[in-house]
Amino acid sequence: MKYFQYSDCETKNYFIFTLRQVGSWSGNVEDNAPGNKIKARVPSFQRGLVWEPQQIELLWDSIFRGFPIGSIVIIDRIKEQHDKSNPTHAKSEQTQESEVDTSHHILDGQQRCNAIAWGFVDPWKDGISNDVVLWLDLIPKSLLKNTTRKYLFRVATKAHPWGFHNGDEASILKVEQRKEFMEKVDNFKENFKKYDCEKLSYKFKEKYLSQNFNERPLPSLALPYYAEFPVPVFLLFRHFKEGKLDWDALAQEEWISFVESWAKEANKISDISKGEREIVESGLRKAEQCRLIALLVSNEGIENSIDNIEQIFQRLNGQGTPLDNEELIYSMIKAYWPEIEEIMNKLAKKPITDVRLVNLGIRIALTEESDQKIESQLTVDQIRKIFSKNPDKDIKDLEKRERIEKYFGSGELEKALIWIDESFLYEEKSRTYGLPAYLRSSIAWSSREVFAWLMLLAKRYQYISMSCEDKNTRRIIGLALVVHWFGIDKEKAINRLINESDLSSIKIADMNKNSDKRLVLVPLNITDLNEAFQLDENSSPEQLINWSSFWQGVVVRNKDGKEKKTDEQNESIGLFIEKLRQQQELLVYAQREYLEDAFKGFDPSNKLMWKGHNRPWDYDHILASEKLNGTGKGKREQLKFHEICKAWQQSIGNQVAVDFSFNRAAQDIDPIEKYKSVKIKGYNLKERGFDVFASDDELESFKLNLSDLQSKNDPLNPARSFVLANKKRLIKIYQEWYDNLQID
Repeated sequence: MKYFQYSDCETKNYFIFTLRQVGSWSGNVEDNAPGNKIKARVPSFQRGLVWEPQQIELLWDSIFRGFPIGSIVIIDRIKEQHDKSNPTHAKSEQTQESEVDTSHHILDGQQRCNAIAWGFVDPWKDGISNDVVLWLDLIPKSLLKNTTRKYLFRVATKAHPWGFHNGDEASILKVEQRKEFMEKVDNFKENFKKYDCEKLSYKFKEKYLSQNFNERPLPSLALPYYAEFPVPVFLLFRHFKEGKLDWDALAQEEWISFVESWAKEANKISDISKGEREIVESGLRKAEQCRLIALLVSNEGIENSIDNIEQIFQRLNGQGTPLDNEELIYSMIKAYWPEIEEIMNKLAKKPITDVRLVNLGIRIALTEESDQKIESQLTVDQIRKIFSKNPDKDIKDLEKRERIEKYFGSGELEKALIWIDESFLYEEKSRTYGLPAYLRSSIAWSSREVFAWLMLLAKRYQYISMSCEDKNTRRIIGLALVVHWFGIDKEKAINRLINESDLSSIKIADMNKNSDKRLVLVPLNITDLNEAFQLDENSSPEQLINWSSFWQGVVVRNKDGKEKKTDEQNESIGLFIEKLRQQQELLVYAQREYLEDAFKGFDPSNKLMWKGHNRPWDYDHILASEKLNGTGKGKREQLKFHEICKAWQQSIGNQVAVDFSFNRAAQDIDPIEKYKSVKIKGYNLKERGFDVFASDDELESFKLNLSDLQSKNDPLNPARSFVLANKKRLIKIYQEWYDNLQID
């Protein structure tokens, strides 16, 4: 096979590389191209990984089909820039390739290069990251139906070890499918030693059995859900020589034995037909023939200054996956100040990604003690003025850069993060009212103004942690969650709090004063909340029939079920309850003791864990959703009170946060058996921190079926009992937060 040598193109403005050469830039793939002098790596100012799974899978499908895969743009190594840490390296290894052999930096195409590298990386090798594993299903069968794919490549990640849907969009699996996957993991673990695994080494078996099976498995130690016979792609390249795949040698790999054991008798490598083998080999041949063109930014055409390079990067970025504003700003800062990445890498514990933390840190660094509001996020032009080396720089921009560099360089960002954790996070013995780590990170992701306020408070408290007994500690947590959950204009709401020295005395309703619109929805006290629902033991059939939604039941109709005049206050209450009824994070707070104890290893700072339903627990419906489904027009006419029951069934009053294994084991059990007999990670929820039900009689009320709502079966009592039990439980969840954090 002919490889293009450096000398072939060294007088031109482009280079041509094999995929294996591109993969070798990661430092974890052997480059068998003699004389190759190019080592292109990612400079500090580039963003992190942003490609979605379907982009990686479809890129490899294109490669195996011989489709063009575009080009990348490189430049001679930028002296002012460090190399970005490689995503294929395990974080615990702290492996850092020598920058001495880096010849070029990648300006455009890093996502494509990383996707290519995963096809050559052995995820079981020591020191290699197991965040991503790339598979190819050798016997896809009907899984390719209704897709544009010819090859079923599968991406599995640490957050999604079960992989993604087999469609072109590679969507997230449904909860039921993830439960089925985890059930298979549990069953396979129990029978692991029974299978014929003679080819598996002791090290492999030990690594598999040492996993924490209460949580999701590693993507390298489980098979994707949508795959018949998946094989790691690097193994195929390992045994592909001179245009042929050595199937006998492949069959001797211990991972193949593991695949066959997982699949039991369903599939064996010997079952792969001649036609299926030829399809795989054809794809491998096209992959070996594939070439990636790298366009070279010539130093002769431009002045190789960081200002010009930064602007080239921004213009190139507009052609690929777009950067959001925070990513763009962080990339620009790293272009002018590459040391910032090293500072961020040294942070021991991060509640969110570097991108968000840097942007928040800049705002806090530029916020003066006397300011009436937190500094707004800087624009691209402002960043360029502050950080560029323009000799005519304005003195104010110089001062801003000094303040930013001092804030990060002196460790103030790290001190702020430590202060937030030490002041507000849940502690079993001392701060039982505190925030679960999940909620702290959720605030940072979804309510950046709120988290910025906490960082500013850290600065004003001079990073001296607040005492558990300090009257302001509970209040700050409570105010943060009020704005996070019920804020309408979070930025203005937070700015109302900036100059409050005694936060314990501020009323939440005061945040809306002197404003032409609501800034926050004011939480109701327990009595008012109970009255707002207008539901009790005496609720009439007319009221329950017309209570078709929370808005109808709270805002539109009176207790007798008739329409009423609405006013601004009533609508405000209705809007608050609409938010409240679906706020699952209230469950997280109410069950904080259980969740913090059961999921100590969960890292909420990993953004991959936040995509879709990426958390190690599930929100289980006490009365399962399907129990009230199946109401066509004919059936609906025979039912009474179905709409109110369905509305409450979807509220947090009918939900519990539990780990996946509990939910799988309990999904077909009635509510009483589910929560009295089944243990959750070794204990019952009623025994740990939050008493889910006040009485077994109320739990009995969650046993409801469509047949109970049929007109012939006197449905009033079962429907009313279910609704009232839901209401009582929702109020109890809410009260756990309201009382503990002294909300008023």
